[in-house]
Amino acid sequence: MPRPAPHLVRVNVVVQDQAGNPVPGLTPDDFILLDDGRPQAIQEFAAVTNQPVDQYTPSMEAGTYSNRFEDHPRVADSVIAVLLDGINTRFEDLAYARRQTVKFLEQIQPGDHVAVYVLGRELRTLLDFSSEASDFLAALKEDDIKIAPLVEEAQPRERLAYRLEAAPRGDDLLDAFLESGPGRSAKPDEDFRLRRTAQALAAIADHFGGLPGRKNLVWVSEHFPAGLHLTQATSAEKDAKGTLQGETAEAARALHAAGVAIYPVDARGMMPAEQIQVSNSLHAGSSETDLARREAMADLAALTGGRAFAVPQSIFGAVRAALDDSALSYQLGYYADAIGADGKLHSLAVSVRRVGMQVHVRRGYFDPITPQLTTQTRKAVLANAATSPLDATGIGLSVRVKAAGVPGTQALDARVRIGGQDLAFAGTEAGWRARLDIVFVQLDAKNRIVDSSDETFDLKLSTERLRQVQQDGLNYSKEISLQPDAATLRVLVRDATTGATGSLAVPLAAYFSRAGEAN
Repeated sequence: MPRPAPHLVRVNVVVQDQAGNPVPGLTPDDFILLDDGRPQAIQEFAAVTNQPVDQYTPSMEAGTYSNRFEDHPRVADSVIAVLLDGINTRFEDLAYARRQTVKFLEQIQPGDHVAVYVLGRELRTLLDFSSEASDFLAALKEDDIKIAPLVEEAQPRERLAYRLEAAPRGDDLLDAFLESGPGRSAKPDEDFRLRRTAQALAAIADHFGGLPGRKNLVWVSEHFPAGLHLTQATSAEKDAKGTLQGETAEAARALHAAGVAIYPVDARGMMPAEQIQVSNSLHAGSSETDLARREAMADLAALTGGRAFAVPQSIFGAVRAALDDSALSYQLGYYADAIGADGKLHSLAVSVRRVGMQVHVRRGYFDPITPQLTTQTRKAVLANAATSPLDATGIGLSVRVKAAGVPGTQALDARVRIGGQDLAFAGTEAGWRARLDIVFVQLDAKNRIVDSSDETFDLKLSTERLRQVQQDGLNYSKEISLQPDAATLRVLVRDATTGATGSLAVPLAAYFSRAGEAN
């Protein structure tokens, strides 16, 4: 029976004094950490902040692409993102909602490093970690992001996971939050919204995966779908809703694996008082009450280590609270090999050996087991990662490409280097084993899949070879024949044991000015 390598559990902890100020200078000896009530020895420890490295020196050669944050400027160890969830929110008074949304986003200051995502029919990036917040704030104040008609048509459920539309840019981005709610034009059903929400949360969590510090997600929504089941691990069962159960389980896995702290914000605080009175009727057949909504938000925050903002007057401090919590935090690591991988939710408790301290920490984590995905769900998970606007960073990888093949054709030589320390190996009598998916996906200008190749590798390594792979990584080369309408090559690597994923995009225009002609 294969035995898993010791599983390193990382727990981010925020410690503040009674005035809410971060407490510096703590050491491992100051912390008491319990896993399911059992004391754990802290074997990894670091204090992390939300400030990026002052100096950045590019180290990648021309033609090399990387999903590692350290290879890109202006990204700190701890990050904050805002998700404006339009698919679970409906605004009646768009002008009022826009003013309130701008007011909410103006919590971001020019020196802050915050990402802003919008969820409509697809996930879109409004502001990236490495972008200048000052330019974004100026656009908001100058009303450069305008409300324009946006028709959101519900796509057939069976196509949703495999084919996604390209994201609009510029003026349409904020509109996706304001105008894409249920009932606006074509009312998406509950399954549609749940699947969309699960895909977006998985994409954001996978994007955060490669960061070592605190990851705070401020989730602005009127409705937080109970069907996400964040307290359940991946299931081998397939229900009548096709891939839906597998995709919600994948979202739960990704959020717990990345250690994302969720700060749920009730979007009704951006609505006029008269709309709040009738908003409970938004979800037909829902028995959700104000009390149930607040309890769900509180549970979501407690489970992940965030804070809930359910009172309308409080929501305009949510981003600042997330930023304050990430100003200084402590990353604790311990090995859970003695506990065993059972796929169940393990409770976590952390305290500090100092009087009067406030401790914020997630309530639990999943000890990973091999995800039992059906063929259809696996295909959906890979397709979602391929068409996501965000690179997945749970597995570090870099790709060096160059034009190849006979003149007059489109082909690339791709050399992939995979971070060996990010892979999970199980020990057997014959050595160490892992299972790895390597996928190349070609997308057209509208972000639709036009071609793909998918290989699965069963790795069998000696102990000596394992050490070498964990230090130097794995290398893989492939010549890829490109379709005439391919605009982007997406490279994905997925650990079939843990579900951890790495992905990056290669823009083909850099190599081919037009079909069949290399630059």
